[in-house]
Amino acid sequence: MWCLGSSLALGISAVLFGRRSNRRTSPRVASQAVAVDPTASAGDSSHELPVPSREPAKAGTPLPVQKSFRTTRTTDWIIAASMMAVALAAGDFAVKSDRYNRSQYQFMASSAQTAVSVAEESMQTDQRAWVGLPLPAAYPLSKEGGGFVIKLQNFGKTPARNVLISDYVIIEELDQLSGMQEAASHGPMAAGTLMPGNGFSTEVRFKTSPEGVVSLAQGKVRAVNYALITYEDIFHRRHTTQSCFYWYGGLPMPLPCEKFNSVE
Repeated sequence: MWCLGSSLALGISAVLFGRRSNRRTSPRVASQAVAVDPTASAGDSSHELPVPSREPAKAGTPLPVQKSFRTTRTTDWIIAASMMAVALAAGDFAVKSDRYNRSQYQFMASSAQTAVSVAEESMQTDQRAWVGLPLPAAYPLSKEGGGFVIKLQNFGKTPARNVLISDYVIIEELDQLSGMQEAASHGPMAAGTLMPGNGFSTEVRFKTSPEGVVSLAQGKVRAVNYALITYEDIFHRRHTTQSCFYWYGGLPMPLPCEKFNSVE
């Protein structure tokens, strides 16, 4: 942009200088060429140089028209102003073009970074570990209570590290779910590392009163199992799986709860 402005400024100066030089060197009156005979003697008066006539111009003879100095000078300034306007317009265009190019570059860089992040997130989601809890089996009721056999399993493509599970059973009404409020009172059980396709099994027992056992057998209440699983994938991200299922007399197998089931 600086080079363009300098070139236009030099062009303006050259135009002005050239017009001034022409005005200084142009003669106002044209000279007349006179032919001299080299053989003529110095004393021969018949070969004297012709003298321009000083007679006034006859009526009707047009006189030569001379350009006005003021008009020429005004034309020079008009040309200079026009070139200066062109220079300013070119400079403004260069500035705007530079800003546009910068914004386009930033947009492209941001888009490329976003695409890389999306691709990386998609790859990690596809390759990470996924630990879930399939529906368990229920033990038959005894005089003191019952229990479940639960099994964790890694359904992902890479190992799940530092797997911990907190699991407990509560006797609840059929239309009531208390949720995970008591999870903090149950210490987690360490399952270690689960390789892809591998699992970890454990038993969860619960006790209740004889009346509670009768109510469970008759299907008036239900035994609800809450499980909270935490683990880390190979990308050092922590994940949590919540599982909820219930059972009562008459059900062939436990059923998932209406809520409190999530995988992240």
